[in-house]
Amino acid sequence: MARPCGQFAPVLRCFGSALPAYRFVQVNGSNQGSFSAANGVDVIGVSDGSNILFDDADHANVGDAIRLQVGDIKRVEVLTGDTITAGERVSSGANGFASTSATGDPYFGIALQTAGGNDFVDIIWMSGITP
Repeated sequence: MARPCGQFAPVLRCFGSALPAYRFVQVNGSNQGSFSAANGVDVIGVSDGSNILFDDADHANVGDAIRLQVGDIKRVEVLTGDTITAGERVSSGANGFASTSATGDPYFGIALQTAGGNDFVDIIWMSGITP
């Protein structure tokens, strides 16, 4: 397993290009994010204006921490039943293990990192969204 329960993963880091404040954010890879594409369906939040803390401009540069606006979003850790890729929708599989949600099925979060079977994965909790 990648890490024991209770340890925190690194924060989401800016990937690809600078991320301005007040943009929808999606997961691109393990602990990496960028602004979402048009009609993005796996948005995990909105960048806040405090990205200036990490740079002299109002954005997060590649590799900088991405700060999201505070809201009803919570990061949780769950054990996987099979491989889950960062950015995928996560649902409950057999015996309560996390699994990738099938298209059109309810999901409970977005994976923040890639994890193999029987491993821990951090997700943004989204409380049973049906697309």
